[in-house]
Amino acid sequence: MDVPFTMTVPSNAESGDHTGGIVTSYIAPGQDDDGQPVKLDRRLGSRVQVRVDGELRPGLSITDFQTSYDGTANPAGKGDMTVTYTVTNTGNVRMSALQTFKVAGPFGLSGKTADLNLMPELLPGNSLTMSSTLSGVWPILRNSADLEVRPVPTRPGDNFPALKSAKASSGQWTIPWTLVFLLLLGAAGTSGTILARRELQRREAARVDEAVQATLAAHGVTEGQS
Repeated sequence: MDVPFTMTVPSNAESGDHTGGIVTSYIAPGQDDDGQPVKLDRRLGSRVQVRVDGELRPGLSITDFQTSYDGTANPAGKGDMTVTYTVTNTGNVRMSALQTFKVAGPFGLSGKTADLNLMPELLPGNSLTMSSTLSGVWPILRNSADLEVRPVPTRPGDNFPALKSAKASSGQWTIPWTLVFLLLLGAAGTSGTILARRELQRREAARVDEAVQATLAAHGVTEGQS
């Protein structure tokens, strides 16, 4: 059965993409678990995409950009850098996005880049919070984390060649705590050895001085005499 319908766009509707839905309901007789007669209401929703004429303003933004680093007990091992962020469709057209996550150390050392999954379609005004992890990151005290989101139109026929990517950056401490502990332990051991040697030398000097004083006293020589 074909059921016609009419949709009227309000005169004050904002230009751009709008999303709605039509729900069909099919009621049929049935039975419950006890065999009693009931009416079954089966519903199916169909999405409706509408574009209102006017100026199109595509755009995406990144907010709440946060990073964390999970190291390993291996002093020479690599860890995982995790980034969490929120992408908001700040424009008036529905869009998806290609995402690139890059981590690098000071002066670009040990750089590592990953292309993330294609972001699901985001409707105008909506936001999506996502989290991604990049493995194999060296703990070289301080790493930079950079995220780039390149908008991709999802409506057939859309093309926005001048649309800029959304970017976010942050620094993250990546301290190799196991290595630091071993270095501190080694430094403490070296300091302890030096202090022990100094204490031994002090005791030896005191013992020699005591012996000298005893010898002088045995020969009737007091301090200050020669």
